[in-house]
Amino acid sequence: KIIYYYLKEFPEEMFHSLPTFEKFIESNNEIVVSCVGNFAVGRTALLKTYATGIKCINTRPTNSIGLMNRNYKTKIGKISLSIYDLVNILVLPQTADSYLQKSASVIFFTDVNTKDEYLKFPEIFNIAKKYPFAKIFIATTKSDLGWNNKKEDLESFARENNMTLCLTSWDDIDSIESMFQKIADGIAERLLNNEPIQGDFPQESEKSKCFIY
Repeated sequence: KIIYYYLKEFPEEMFHSLPTFEKFIESNNEIVVSCVGNFAVGRTALLKTYATGIKCINTRPTNSIGLMNRNYKTKIGKISLSIYDLVNILVLPQTADSYLQKSASVIFFTDVNTKDEYLKFPEIFNIAKKYPFAKIFIATTKSDLGWNNKKEDLESFARENNMTLCLTSWDDIDSIESMFQKIADGIAERLLNNEPIQGDFPQESEKSKCFIY
């Protein structure tokens, strides 16, 4: 069951910026991961399945920002990822853009059952690539329906755009868990190297638009 809460009910430390290892240790270990994709690619169904452990096939169109908090064990201890399911960036580009620029990682979800779907939103890639902190991933959806794209082409696209490809599916929760664990491990490495990982979080007016899975 999906339970909705407005983020104003949660502690403010959830939204602190985490630019260095020292500040990370002092914080509540919360880091922002933004999930985006075109309309009907199956992003929200995959994330809700992961959040609830129950296979979610049908979802309503995403018209608000969703949040899921998950903890991951890394070499520097627990890392808590705040995973945001963003509305279609082409529908609300200003809102989505404000989250992308504050993200430690950005995941683009692509429907591999639709031919060349991953080539249909170059604007999103261009927006995300202009932010220096975000590491960019591309994750697959609807592979259970069959591939109408070549895996080699998707791998080539990921390399050309300096992205990490993750083969995920809503009916394989382990594949989703593995992707987020990889993201957490990468963030741990960046923190150990004292690298900045994200900017400041959106203002209160934007936070209040979110709900919890």
